[in-house]
Amino acid sequence: MTTPPPAPDVRQFLNDESPVDLIEFLNGLFYVERVAREEGIDEGTPVGTTYFEELWGEDSPESTMALAVAAVLDPNDERKSRTQEILASREHELPAWAEGLTQASIGEVIESTQYAGDIVYYALELAIPGSEPVAVNVSIDLTETNGAIYDCFATALPLDAVRDVMRRNEDQERTMTVPVAGLKKVLSNALYLDEITIPSHENESWPLNRPLLTWVISLLPDNEAPANGQTFAAARARQENDDFSDRDKVLKEFLKAEKLTGDDRDAAEQLFEIASNYTMADLLHWSPLRIEIVLDTIARKVIAAQDYLETFPLVLERLLVWSKKQIKRPADLHTRLMEELEEQHKNFAKEVTEEPEYAEGTIGALLQKGRPRLDESPLPLEALNTEDLSPELVDRVKATGKQILRWFRTHQTADVEILTATRRLLHDVAVVRPDLISDPRYTPAQLGALIVLVTYDNSLVLIDEDSVLRGFDLAEPIDEEVEDFFEALDDIDEELARPAGYFLTSEMRRRWNVVYKTT
Repeated sequence: MTTPPPAPDVRQFLNDESPVDLIEFLNGLFYVERVAREEGIDEGTPVGTTYFEELWGEDSPESTMALAVAAVLDPNDERKSRTQEILASREHELPAWAEGLTQASIGEVIESTQYAGDIVYYALELAIPGSEPVAVNVSIDLTETNGAIYDCFATALPLDAVRDVMRRNEDQERTMTVPVAGLKKVLSNALYLDEITIPSHENESWPLNRPLLTWVISLLPDNEAPANGQTFAAARARQENDDFSDRDKVLKEFLKAEKLTGDDRDAAEQLFEIASNYTMADLLHWSPLRIEIVLDTIARKVIAAQDYLETFPLVLERLLVWSKKQIKRPADLHTRLMEELEEQHKNFAKEVTEEPEYAEGTIGALLQKGRPRLDESPLPLEALNTEDLSPELVDRVKATGKQILRWFRTHQTADVEILTATRRLLHDVAVVRPDLISDPRYTPAQLGALIVLVTYDNSLVLIDEDSVLRGFDLAEPIDEEVEDFFEALDDIDEELARPAGYFLTSEMRRRWNVVYKTT
């Protein structure tokens, strides 16, 4: 991959009425370069740089046209700057759109949502002076990758033509023009999630068109979505601000309509928490894949008595039937959902009857030892204890504690009890596993994120890991490191012998007593 492919004849693009085809070609070149770099097979000069050096040295209309597009797309900032310098010295008659790229802007935006809720689609009018209409189509996967980019490509079509195609698609529930406000944050977050998702979604146009999407995002305004807006961008903004009123409204209506009480009500509340944390669609829209993901997550994550676990598929069935009426779900989709639920119910029953193994100190291990009744009084607000720590750890623990406190002050759903639980866990890990706290691989922000994630997970309080990473300004996933900190719970249980429920909130202990009918 150190030798570039033969330079194509870019003259074919000179008579185009838009840059769409040239954008696709250059994105292909950038993609080859990225793959070579990621797979470690490009040991010399990057293939893109070799190609652009040819364009820099060839003073012609064709090369200048290609450089004009590269000047807005190239993900290599240093190379892009060099291209822009060379462009400033060129004087050629180019297609009007090549001259207009630097004045490009985003016009009207269309949002289209599915009955199934797996994907939300956007069509953005990319207004380029001198070009025929261009629409950039971007879709976000709300289920399998929980918010990462699903696809992106440009078409030489007016937005009205794209709108007509969307409206003729029977799978689409709603297609409408939406405000551009808030879209930059939605697409930026989806692009970020794509970067950290392994494996990311791939097809013939994604991630090939990542440079195109990056450019489009740069053209969007920074303003926030309206707080009370009905678009996906507005709903997502509320969720990221820890405003779960959309979810809670649907839950309240469902509980009232179905008159759920007791275990059924508790199961419905947990079902809604899990579905909204592990998939991004709202709770009225379901797909076969979402049913599989949610029931599989419940089977693996919810530790409870057998009779309580068996209520989840039954409650989900009632939710599917009820939500069908609310959104007027098409009959064929509803039939597929019920068939998938029947199949996944069998898998769920098999999964929850197997006896799992839990690390000592976790709530699962506590359950297997018996079902003691837990004190339901709230955890008091406790300061971070550093008095019995070795001197070389104190500054490190305090710095981590400050990061945790900073996160809690901006995370509206975090309460005093969770804060106390994180401080207890941070202290105990420092006592029994000082090597984890002093490990130079971890910054205080990373340590804080790890402590928060383990505290929430151990308390069975669901939280979106990506939102925690963003809250601590972290760009890389920390899944493997979380396991190290869960293992520390074994040592805490053996060495410190903390009482049952020491790291659990009062609500979790109350739910424990209700679900397991302790005495």
